[in-house]
Amino acid sequence: MKWTNKQNLPDRTIRVIRGDRVDKRPVLEEVEESDEDFPKILQQMIENRGSSLPINLCQQLLSELHKTLARPLTIEDLDLAADVFVKHDLA
Repeated sequence: MKWTNKQNLPDRTIRVIRGDRVDKRPVLEEVEESDEDFPKILQQMIENRGSSLPINLCQQLLSELHKTLARPLTIEDLDLAADVFVKHDLA
């Protein structure tokens, strides 16, 4: 489950962890994604789609994307960038 805060706060991912046998309710864990993780996340997204891109080129792609958008990048931006890269790479 993922939610995006529209108040210019960092994107956060909420992960549901299985409850233990005594307490069947799920436990929510909040995980913050930092900009420093974005090149590795982008690389993993591209690899999951059946292509590859070295980490230094992922960093360069994200740098150019950040300059073009003139705003902080989101996970959704990375997902779209991975889609576009793989479509062009496999074409």
